[in-house]
Formats: sequence, C-alpha cells, structure tokens
Amino acid sequence: MDKIYRFRSIDKVLSTEQLDIKDSIGNPLKGYEELEKQQIYFSPLCQLNDPMEGSKDIYWQGDEIVWENFLIHYLLCLEHVFATYLIERNDISLSAIDIPVFKKKSDFPTEQSSNIFTQICSKFFSNNKIKQYPTWLAARDKNPIRRNELLLYIDSIHLFALKCISNALYENNLMATDMALSEESVIKTVLNKEYFDAQKKLQEEHIEKNNTYEKLYSVISHVQSQLKFITHYNEPETNPNKKFLFSYFPKLYLQEIEKLLYPNAYIACFSNSYQNASMWSHYAGSHEGICLQFKTETKGFLKLNAITGVGGSKTSTRDIRDTTNLPIHKINYKKEFHAVDFFRSIGVLPVPHIYEVWAMDENKNISHVYAHMNGQDEEQWRKKYWELFINNLTTKTKDWCYEEELRLIINPLLIDGEKVSKSVSYDFSYLDGIIFGINTRPDHKEKVIRIIEKKCRKTQRTDFKFYQSYYCSQSGCIEKRELSHLLFK
Repeated sequence: MDKIYRFRSIDKVLSTEQLDIKDSIGNPLKGYEELEKQQIYFSPLCQLNDPMEGSKDIYWQGDEIVWENFLIHYLLCLEHVFATYLIERNDISLSAIDIPVFKKKSDFPTEQSSNIFTQICSKFFSNNKIKQYPTWLAARDKNPIRRNELLLYIDSIHLFALKCISNALYENNLMATDMALSEESVIKTVLNKEYFDAQKKLQEEHIEKNNTYEKLYSVISHVQSQLKFITHYNEPETNPNKKFLFSYFPKLYLQEIEKLLYPNAYIACFSNSYQNASMWSHYAGSHEGICLQFKTETKGFLKLNAITGVGGSKTSTRDIRDTTNLPIHKINYKKEFHAVDFFRSIGVLPVPHIYEVWAMDENKNISHVYAHMNGQDEEQWRKKYWELFINNLTTKTKDWCYEEELRLIINPLLIDGEKVSKSVSYDFSYLDGIIFGINTRPDHKEKVIRIIEKKCRKTQRTDFKFYQSYYCSQSGCIEKRELSHLLFK
C-alpha cells in the first residue's frame, strides 16, 4: 500500500463559488473545498451507501439477573414512549429515536413517576408465566438467543406490558380510561414453560444442522411482520403513533439497544486501486470527478492532522488536533458478520450505569456476566472489545469486493454529533498526485490545477503529478497516463 486512492466528485473538492452545479430540482449543491483546505471528511455510518454497514450478528446469553433487567429496561422504554404518546398524540410522529435506551430508573423526575414505574413492574411480574421468563431464558446457557427468536418472546409479552402500563397510569389518574384490552386476550399471547422447553430441545437437536433453528425463527419473524402489515393495511385510519406503539415498538427496540454496544463510528473511505470503472461512476460523479492519489507514511498508515482531544469551556468547545499516523484498515469481504454477545459487549455506558441498569438485581446481587468489570479480566475484555469494534467496521458482504476498500477510522469517543468537526486535514506532501476522470470538464481541470499550482509554489514542490484516466481495451479496466508536460518550476 505505497499508494492509496480516494475518489471524489467535483462538488466535494471545489467550492460552489467556483462552480455552477445544481441538483435535480435546481438548487445549488453545497461545495466542501476539500482540495483547497486539504481535508478528508469522515462520514458516520448512516451516510455510507451500504445499508448493512456495521451490521452485527448479535446474540443474547446470560443469567437470570441480566434477563430480568432486560425485561425491566424494555418496560422502562415502553413506558416512556407510551407517556409521550398520551401527551403528544398527533403533534409528533413517533419513531425509533424516541425509544430512550440510555434511560435509567433513577432518571424519573419525581418520586410519583418513580413509584408509578414500580407499580408497573409489580403488575408485570405478577403474572406467573412472565415471572419465570428470566429463568427460562437463562436456561439457554449453551445455545444463545438471536434477534428473530428474541423478537418472538418480546412480541409475546408486549400487549401485556402495555396493559400493565395502562392500568398503572389509570389508577394514578393519568389516563381518563383504561386501555381497551381484556386481561384474557393479552395473557393468551404470553408463552408458557412447555414452549420454552420445546424450543430448547429443538435447538439442541438442530444446532449443528446448518443453522436450521435460526432459519425457522427467521421464517416466523417474516410471517409475523406480514400479518402486522396486513392488519394495519386493512385499518388505514388508525393513528400512525398507535401503530408504532402496538406493533412496531418491539422490533425497533431491539434495533435501538444496539446503541449501547459500541460508540458511533466515523470513517473515511479509500481504495487500493483506481482502475475500477464502477468506482469512478459511483464516487467520482460518473467519471466527471477526480481521484486523489496519496502516498503512505509507513506501510499501513496515513499521516493526518487528526482530532486527539476536545477542549474549551462549558459554553464552547474546540478541537485539539495533532499530527498522528492513522492505521489503514483493509476491508474483509465475508459471507457472515461477526457474532457479538450483547450483555458482555455493553461498552458505551459508564460503569455505574451498567451496574444500575444491567448488572445488579434489587438485592444488589451482581450478575456473573459482568465479572470482567474492575477485575483481572478487564484489560483482556477491553482489548477484545475494541478489536471486535474494528472488525465490525471493516467487514462487508462479498458483493462489495470490487471496491478493494481501505478505511481510516477516527477515535469515535472524540466526536459528538456536530459539536466538533468531522473533517481531518493532511499535509500536502502526502498528496502524491491527481487522476482526472474520463469526463472531467476542462474548466474543472483548470481550477483543480490552479489550486495545486498555488500549493506547489508555496511548498516549493516540483514532483506533483497529474494523470488522465482512460479505458484500456487490452486490460479491460481504467488506466492512467501521466500528463508529463504539466510541471511547476
């Protein structure tokens, strides 16, 4: 990796003041001036074009303490969304971001609201079957529970949980009427011991048979999703927030609690090659953009002026930047994603928060799942935790292997929303050359060259190289020719 490549569209490397570029509805596109400012933008995962970015094969496995806490956390989030629904009704549109997965029981603003939640938990666990759920789930100590199976269990208790919340709010005069759900109808959905025993036996029998058990739950989840959709399709006048609360909440809850595992990631994408025509089309504006050619400081690293800390006061923050060698991570193109143990991978919460919400029961007994915290295994756990974090960010399906992608990853703990910049500057000496696309306009080439000329004269560089890309019929891919007469003396 002596050279690495970064494809960019013209609106990314030049400013809108220099260009007359508009979007499909006639609005001027925002310019970033990346070339002038010598910046590399690090994107959050949601801005990348693969919806599977950061996907994890999450499984749940633990003792009775963590499973009971899981159910309590579910109630905590559901009660919050239920209360929001009662207060706002149609004034807002509920979505996954309204599920407060970082909330704790101690976060209730008043003693009354805290007492009401205690009542909700008491009602919920008063059901003999639900009271046994933590025991039944903990019995799966050898065969972990994955997302589709866990969704079935949550769906089975969801209506009963809503009924418990409704009853408690009604009894405290916070609802005019109780929810129109009969006790008998919601209890029918709750699973019994025989069901859990049968499922445990079924998995033990099929554990080595090509993931048969997981495929079964995938089909069940698919069917349930269709039934929910059909129900709402036949009731088009139903309040969308009510649909969210009654039907979509369980699945979105499992989606949102992933935020407890790893911090947000910010990534800059490069490639090991400039020769793929699809890359030019997707990332360089249909061959109208350019490809930046960087040379690496040492093998496997690129030297950047990166964020190493955040300083300032309570009212304002500023980046603390320093020159650092960021490792270049090669993407692994695989069929399967890495398996992640949910309970043992909660890493974005402070230790006191983990103890309060996940690790301890009401009698202060600590789950063995969290034995690594503040113990001899803590250092080993942290090392494995960050290794898996990087592995998740550098794994993509084989469909993307043509990209030959390389990645830089900024320390995510130093970036918080829009409070600090996600752009990192580089020393001009590491920009080795620029490759123009087959369709790069002459006036855009001229503006790019003038920017580079100014930088070369300032730094007294005479070795910068420009290239023109072209399609080579002999090799069947994109090649480049040096524009050897473009020299700055």
